[in-house]
Amino acid sequence: MAHCIAALSSFFSANKLAESFVGLGFLLAGISCILRLMKWHPLLALYQAPYFAVWAFAGICLFRSFTDNRERRLFFVMLAALSLLALFFPKDHYLPFLRTRTIFAFLFMLLGAGARACFFAAAGVAGAWLISPEGEHPAKIAKASWRKWTVWGFALFTASMFSGELWSYLGWGAPIVWEDPAVIAGMVVWFYYALFLHLDLLRFFETHRIAWAAVFGAVIAFVFACLPDMGRFFPPTWMP
Repeated sequence: MAHCIAALSSFFSANKLAESFVGLGFLLAGISCILRLMKWHPLLALYQAPYFAVWAFAGICLFRSFTDNRERRLFFVMLAALSLLALFFPKDHYLPFLRTRTIFAFLFMLLGAGARACFFAAAGVAGAWLISPEGEHPAKIAKASWRKWTVWGFALFTASMFSGELWSYLGWGAPIVWEDPAVIAGMVVWFYYALFLHLDLLRFFETHRIAWAAVFGAVIAFVFACLPDMGRFFPPTWMP
């Protein structure tokens, strides 16, 4: 809820208050994630990535130097939305199983969560630039920023997929389990951003089109990388 208060505060130009609640949310999310890891160690409970993605994105929001209030609001709204989705649509009520007792299972989850946060950051930068008045912010600077986050996200996602293949080989005897829909979904995200970076670095499209592609990439990442880790609506246990 701290992230929701931060998002609301940003609309009233209470930037210090908003950043304080982002910091509080980052701290609480970090404690929650660490406790989740400790609870089942040395095993890994599945479907934990949404919580770690929120933690990673909160860290980006906390330490990023925003260009203006418009970008800050967009980032904080995205953070609040991701936090609420992770909170009310959990899919972590399954018990861990023995095959998760490997470092590659943890790397697969943690690196994937970090990649999603970077993809969302790239979309936030591109979206803020698109809605800003023309000429207010140099396109070159905004493009360099969302390209940086995309490259980081792509690198982390590639490392996550590689770790997942090693985990699959050690646990099931094959680097890819084609029966798992998450495998195909992950490939969709990887190929989308591979194509995005090629078109961006080769300057195949104009800046506005690449910016929209960065925003659409967040939708792709959410649908194919986040939704598989989310379940049906399930209020937290502390709610009536």
